[in-house]
Amino acid sequence: MNTMMKTNKLVTTSMLVALLTVFSLLGTLPFFNTISLVIAPIIVALIYHRGGRNNTILSFVATMILVTILMDPIYGITMTILNYSMGLGLVYMISKKKGPLANFVVLALAIAVGITAMFLIEIRFLTDYTLMEYIEVFVMDIKNALPSILEQVESLGGNVEDNAALIFFNNLTVKGLIMLLPSVLLMYAMISAAFVYKVSQVVFKRLGIYVTPLPRLSEIKSNMYLIMGSLFLSMIGILLVYTGFDYGEALMSLGNNIFSITGIIGGMSLLSYLMEVKLKYPTVFRIVILFFIFGSSLVSIIAIAGIIDSAFDFRKLTDHGLYSLLKSRQQQ
Repeated sequence: MNTMMKTNKLVTTSMLVALLTVFSLLGTLPFFNTISLVIAPIIVALIYHRGGRNNTILSFVATMILVTILMDPIYGITMTILNYSMGLGLVYMISKKKGPLANFVVLALAIAVGITAMFLIEIRFLTDYTLMEYIEVFVMDIKNALPSILEQVESLGGNVEDNAALIFFNNLTVKGLIMLLPSVLLMYAMISAAFVYKVSQVVFKRLGIYVTPLPRLSEIKSNMYLIMGSLFLSMIGILLVYTGFDYGEALMSLGNNIFSITGIIGGMSLLSYLMEVKLKYPTVFRIVILFFIFGSSLVSIIAIAGIIDSAFDFRKLTDHGLYSLLKSRQQQ
């Protein structure tokens, strides 16, 4: 019986590896690369769910070899590492049965690790530059291309003096880009994690695999641990800058961005809740208002509201808010 079960697992793993190889190859084509980015990690999670841990390890090696033979070694290594890194984030969601925040954070970290590994491997083996040299060349290429871009914008009647994007690239430095990289990676990982999470949730549900669903926007609350952790990162960054380590600004900027994003999400959720539950606004009207506020200066006020709501939990989403704890102590 055990032999039969092992055989079935191996056959299932082999079929899924073949499918994973196909989607890895599709990742080289326009449009299909986005589909591959979402579907490939789901296949990895299915390999773990249907085949077990040992077969997942074997499938990693087999997929890397197959993609390497069919494409090239660097693409085979980097694509397999990215797919399995993201896939392990989904494996965590399936096996640990944690809440949506833990699932989202682990998945975003897995994506960030995979993207970083892929980027570093490609620089190491496809170029003759070190990481710093590569960044310097990248900034130099932007500077060299900027005059022609300015001419094109002016020829189309655009205003080059007040264009925020052109001003940013004109003032871009190697140090500035390094400061920006952690925050850019964070944003990419969060957006990708939200997309992969939502798609995998639908796919797994159809396959009878339970994962904790993402909450609706009006049900999201800014997490106090994320807020305190982001403030701690900012303080470490400030301390590093104070001690003479200039690149500590990157850590400070990352902490500030996590703090702001957490507050904005919580504030938009609170506003969505008020419009949906209290004011009974229709869905389309709510989306228009949220979109308008997100692109305006009011987003700072919304972020502050989200931070305050994380402590006092005005919607009573959990029993662990500061307001609930103080109220329970008062009643004792």
